[in-house]
Amino acid sequence: MPKRSRTACYWIYMLQCDDGSYYTGYTKNVARRYRQHVDGSSGVRYTRTRRPVRIAQCWRLFSSVGTALKVESYIKRQSRPAKDRLVEWPDRLRPMASSALGLRLRLYTTNPVVVEDRARSLAPEAIKRGDDPFAGSPPGNL
Repeated sequence: MPKRSRTACYWIYMLQCDDGSYYTGYTKNVARRYRQHVDGSSGVRYTRTRRPVRIAQCWRLFSSVGTALKVESYIKRQSRPAKDRLVEWPDRLRPMASSALGLRLRLYTTNPVVVEDRARSLAPEAIKRGDDPFAGSPPGNL
């Protein structure tokens, strides 16, 4: 019997760093991961040397971890002008990535300011526990 991939909620995010560059990643808990990047505890060399200044853009993806990796990789392969356009017009990611990857994506644009504000408002204890302020939120409500 073939293995079935589990559908879960993943976040694809782009951070703008202090040197103006972008860092792109994926995670299950964007609030926790963002705080790890800001605190320098993420284990990512890139954001330890180029500190994140804001969440430039983020999306919620309802799919498998493999699909999250593919979308993250797709964004990373884009040119700087293309990444700038994704930050400015985030709704373009779904049709572009769907076409390029040959997948039907359940990908929803979110408001990066709301996501960042909620992430910053979490107490350190909540971050350590892995609390997720977005758990259970319907896809289009952020």
